[in-house]
Amino acid sequence: MGQDPLVIDFYPYAADTSINSSSVNNSIFDIDMVDERLSEWAESVLKQAELTFVEQIELLHRIKGMIQSPQSGWQKVCSTEGLFLVIINPPFYKQVHWFWEAINTCPGTIWLFTNQTISNILTDTWQMDTLLNQYEQQNVLQAWIDERRLMNIMATLDMEIPEYLLVNQGWHQFKDTDFMKWQYAPYCLIKTDAGILLSAFARYTVFSQPSLSEHERQQAHKECFYLMLKQAEETQTTLKEIIVEKMFFHAVQAKMEEQAIDFLNNLIKRNYNKNRPKKIIELIKLLNSNKALSVSNLSKLYVAWAYLQLFELRRAEFWLNHCIETSVDLNEFDKAMKFILQAEIIKAKGEDDDLRSAIDESLDQAIKILEPLTQSTTDSTVKSRALREIRKLQHDKLRIIQYIFHGYPEAKQGYRSLLKEWVAEGDEYGSSDRAIIRRNLAECIYQPVKDKIEREEPLVDLEFLFSQLEEAQRELMLANEEVASDQDSTFPAEILYVLSKIVECKALLSSLAKKGNSDEFRLEARRILEDCIQKADLLNNFMLLGVARSRKFWKFEDFEPQRLLEINKILEAYTHGWAIRTRLNNLVGGAARLLEQNKPEDSLQWLCNAAKLTLQHSYLNKAESDQSRIKKILGLHQVLVSKTVNNDCDKLFNQMRQAFG
Repeated sequence: MGQDPLVIDFYPYAADTSINSSSVNNSIFDIDMVDERLSEWAESVLKQAELTFVEQIELLHRIKGMIQSPQSGWQKVCSTEGLFLVIINPPFYKQVHWFWEAINTCPGTIWLFTNQTISNILTDTWQMDTLLNQYEQQNVLQAWIDERRLMNIMATLDMEIPEYLLVNQGWHQFKDTDFMKWQYAPYCLIKTDAGILLSAFARYTVFSQPSLSEHERQQAHKECFYLMLKQAEETQTTLKEIIVEKMFFHAVQAKMEEQAIDFLNNLIKRNYNKNRPKKIIELIKLLNSNKALSVSNLSKLYVAWAYLQLFELRRAEFWLNHCIETSVDLNEFDKAMKFILQAEIIKAKGEDDDLRSAIDESLDQAIKILEPLTQSTTDSTVKSRALREIRKLQHDKLRIIQYIFHGYPEAKQGYRSLLKEWVAEGDEYGSSDRAIIRRNLAECIYQPVKDKIEREEPLVDLEFLFSQLEEAQRELMLANEEVASDQDSTFPAEILYVLSKIVECKALLSSLAKKGNSDEFRLEARRILEDCIQKADLLNNFMLLGVARSRKFWKFEDFEPQRLLEINKILEAYTHGWAIRTRLNNLVGGAARLLEQNKPEDSLQWLCNAAKLTLQHSYLNKAESDQSRIKKILGLHQVLVSKTVNNDCDKLFNQMRQAFG
């Protein structure tokens, strides 16, 4: 349930506490060295980073900013929620106030290792610990022998606890509620405004005792759970997520199954609302599968959602099948969600003979559940939400027709009808949804023109084709107007991405028809794409950032393999089909270019990585572009077989042939 910290050591830039105050105040060189060290550290983190979840991307983006602007970048890094940072040999306080001010207000966890006297620098929320000599270590051990139960609980708790709560639990020898008067307190207790806690060395001492039994550990977790619950009841405060998670962990370790399930339901809902699928799966795995199935039907629905986000389709289907839609803990929106998830699983698996009918059936069932709510006159909020959900489902049906079955005329007509209904009903909250529909409509209009050019079909009616591209642009402008007032929306960047593709299509059409200035269109397409990248970067839309950089790379830049790998690195944390397909296209395209450059070994390695990723996401095989890419991978391998030998890679490609024919 933990995470690895980021570690920064300032040696040899570390503060020298023997420096007198005058030399510190006059030293400019050392301040520059602190900036230099922060910049170097940022570069090293970026090189070694392994992206495993989306939240890390924003942190790495902030770390990247330290390379050019160490001070402002450091402040942004230290303002990151959930940060875990270890700082060794920090710079001298009087010299770099900005450095200490940033860590003093950090909402995450920071461990400091320093020989400076810093108690007057840090706020009261910090805890001090020191290394102990042999005599002090013996006193810690004796404290455990004398007060074994107390030490076990405090070691297991690993957080501050008010002293009066411990007295109420039976330590009446501390009836004056001043644990710091205990003879062993100087060796193992730390006093803070929030209460007392055990020092790190004392915790280590407790847990390293061979005679500490499993029963004692279990009992300590049980007492920790009730101590935390008692504290919440007495202070009448809403439990923070981190406390709920700690209590859940204690309940699991204490084998308090009923309480563990209650807290797990709470945590799953919180993490679903915060769009954290990986966290939900991490939590559910702390219980064995039989016990985990005791969670509520709503939680089962959210677990199915979490697995679906990570494209673990079998597990998603397993949890969805165990969710009983007639359960009283599911409202109509939840019941509809089950059928929506079912449609997504059917679409991702792509195994039904009549795929479109199977998807439509599930989505129609969701609409059927929601329709009665639109007649509600008692709760306008419920009615408005139901209408919006139904429109989204109707939109999803059209989106599937467009992107999976390429039914552009049908989708186009459907989008226009949906927009008319929306405007007629005057839904003031649907602007972002309408913007998405208009964006998809623009692609629906543009795509047939692009396909006609790529298939080298006769361009009979050039005026009509140009007018189609103009119409697509107008829809994008209307989409942009829908979200213009939302300063935090990332959607304008997505609009720019599509607009760049349309203008580039104009360049191709202009070149083929020998009409207009194709070079000007191409320059405009590049400028729009660069604006998209800048906006995506500014708004932290890292998936779009990676996709847009990839497009710019292939359309407007020279081939540099390392640059392409860096782009793929940005996209590694995303399970969205757009991100995965972009990574695959980059690997396959890179393999082809490396082969052209007569680098067969490198080419084969890139192609192997493409094969692994294809097999990992084998559900991405129904679209025409997916089938074309699979054929290209297998075709390139046939060319490389005569130039290289790699038995492990050969096995991969054999698996691909078996999987895709």
